[in-house]
Amino acid sequence: MRQRWIELGDFLRTRRGRAVPTVATHGGRRQVPGMRREELAVLAGLSPAYYTRLEQGRAPNVSDQVLTAVCRALSLDAAERNHVWRLARPAPATESAGSDETLRPQLRMLLDALSPAPALVLGRDRHLLAWNRTAHAIHAPHLDPTVVDDPATRPWWPELLFCDERVGALFLDWESKARDTVADLRGELGRRPEGDRLAALTGDLRVRSGPFAELWAEYPITACAHHDRVYKHPVVGLLELHDEFLELSDDPSQRLALFAAVPASPSARAIEQLANLSTIG
Repeated sequence: MRQRWIELGDFLRTRRGRAVPTVATHGGRRQVPGMRREELAVLAGLSPAYYTRLEQGRAPNVSDQVLTAVCRALSLDAAERNHVWRLARPAPATESAGSDETLRPQLRMLLDALSPAPALVLGRDRHLLAWNRTAHAIHAPHLDPTVVDDPATRPWWPELLFCDERVGALFLDWESKARDTVADLRGELGRRPEGDRLAALTGDLRVRSGPFAELWAEYPITACAHHDRVYKHPVVGLLELHDEFLELSDDPSQRLALFAAVPASPSARAIEQLANLSTIG
């Protein structure tokens, strides 16, 4: 319970640091960027003492009206406002919280049926739960394709992206992919900030990866629903793919990721080539 209020305070503090001050300083530049707590409190109609407690994670009974006023004062966008509300008003934990994830057999069948179109499933902590032969051939051909079948060996996607040079080199705009990945993790923690496993995973990665730690501190929050990305694949060269990340109705924390190229384009032909080269049946 306490962790989500600390998480909310951290988020508000980062956004206050980016906010445009409303009062000019006298005698030069400010020592710190953004608004002071006192300025933000005035804009939100709160006392500085109460807003300070909110940032310190010591205001667990914050009202809807106060949350709305703070979001407005910080000029948060829709994704950021949703994140605030998920932290302050979290949904009840599901029965699968903290247990090994399972994949419905029908989803496995769906992934295979979609081939040669690449498709994969990410778990609630963003482990790779399943992929079809083309998704494996694109994203991690150096890994044994069956590694996703055993809960003990399933790769954690953020770790691959930040710590495996072969995976990181796939993305022509790695910085954009990395930021989106961190934003997705921040958003998922917002759904369930008491999730010890994901908190532990991200804490460990902050120690092991400087770029991850820097992005984590920036606290990006964006809706990671669809993207257009360019891959630099070691076998077929450049791939221009559109992706869609869909929440599964029976487990919204799991994501079905679908990838597609423009029909009859060089990227579409490259996907066909990768599917033919793959040995996954």
